[in-house]
Amino acid sequence: MNVVEQHSDILQNIEFAIVSTYRERPELRDPEVIMALEKLITYYTRMKKGLPQLPVVLPEGSIAVFTFMKTVCESRREGGEEDVVPDEPLPRVPLRIIVLCLERLLDSARNWHKRDGQRGYLNFVGQYIV
Repeated sequence: MNVVEQHSDILQNIEFAIVSTYRERPELRDPEVIMALEKLITYYTRMKKGLPQLPVVLPEGSIAVFTFMKTVCESRREGGEEDVVPDEPLPRVPLRIIVLCLERLLDSARNWHKRDGQRGYLNFVGQYIV
């Protein structure tokens, strides 16, 4: 089984964060989402390696997406931040699974952006998130 089949719930949780931010900020574009995904992957990769975190410097739209995605990831990550507790506790997964899910979403965002332009990914994923 691949990441999409095994962890579709986590992917959907993160996609919900992306689409929710887009609906609140209709000016958001794929490149801002891509930057946020890249930065969050770097954040968790450094955490996995035990390296100190670097300051997160992103444009306003990207930081909004980054922040919401990070909150979602922390609610699903084993050992996630204690102050992030969802209304209904969901199963927690190892950090490596969170990174795999983020990498899968990054691949998708790049693909749809290349295929359909500035909001190709956002329009694609927005169809599936209520």
